[in-house]
Amino acid sequence: MSDVKKEGMVFFLLAHHDREHLNRCLKISFKGREIFICARCTGILAGFLIHAILLTAILNPDRHVGNILLFLLPLLPVADWTTQSLGWRESTNKIRVLTGFILGLDFTYRLRRFINNPLDAYILLSSFLYLSVVLTVALISIKGIHPPYKYRTEAATSGDHS
Repeated sequence: MSDVKKEGMVFFLLAHHDREHLNRCLKISFKGREIFICARCTGILAGFLIHAILLTAILNPDRHVGNILLFLLPLLPVADWTTQSLGWRESTNKIRVLTGFILGLDFTYRLRRFINNPLDAYILLSSFLYLSVVLTVALISIKGIHPPYKYRTEAATSGDHS
């Protein structure tokens, strides 16, 4: 594999954004090179590792609190991603890292509960709910079924109601 292909593959794995959306990445200078790392994924990895290594022994909520967490933890990350994907607003890297961190905590907690009981109704229901929202928003934004909010408001103010 050529060096150019390797570099492109590494870029995609770390950033997985096209060059026009590199503002959604953290930029790190390393040995005279700029490396772009997805901000949300950085937060996810940090949350996952911190929860897996440090908090698993400390943070072990009772079943009822845990059930509530399964529904609440993904709420802010999904809301942030949804509003950005639909063009309603542009998130910031601070928010992306924070919401990614919350997702990392959620993933670790969810994984731990899944390992203990793969048929846990709360895991299955909350996962189905959030995956349904994410897939629906992704399809809407990819297919262009719902034009981004900023374009709808521009059309409304210009008198174009098509």
